[in-house]
Amino acid sequence: MSSESGLDFDTDLAGNRIAEAITHRLNQAIPSGRAADVARRSGVSYNSLQKYLDGRQPRPAVLVALAKATGVRIEWLLTGEGLMREGEAAPVPPAPDAPPGPPAAPPRAQDVLDLDDLVVAYEVVLGAFAARGVTRPEPRKVLALTLAIYDAGQQAMREEVDVAAASASD
Repeated sequence: MSSESGLDFDTDLAGNRIAEAITHRLNQAIPSGRAADVARRSGVSYNSLQKYLDGRQPRPAVLVALAKATGVRIEWLLTGEGLMREGEAAPVPPAPDAPPGPPAAPPRAQDVLDLDDLVVAYEVVLGAFAARGVTRPEPRKVLALTLAIYDAGQQAMREEVDVAAASASD
């Protein structure tokens, strides 16, 4: 698929999962019946907020405004990492002799991804769009390209480690 900027990309399933996770956390952050209040405090129209709650991905500036209006940490909204709100008590781990609970949840993105490398990939993508004069690229395109660049960088690093290990064993 070709975008208006001339960049080619394939929709990435991981990008869709990240977008869905952000939508889920946004729904968690806004108490039932409080969307109009959050829209007013954030400066986001009520109709736009409803679209975001239904899965449309907001621009980063909108996410920041919504995080402030709901009192959640932007890091939590983006990654699910850490406390939802500043000052919340951390969850108490179960006692060692407690019976086993439900099955473990699948790993979170921040537990699997190197966030520093992901930020570098994101900045490369934004720079590429800017160089082509695209000031507001589609969020899904940005996510898909960011993940593609991130994956390519991670693969290159794995290959370097494999070559170094092979050389060391010779």
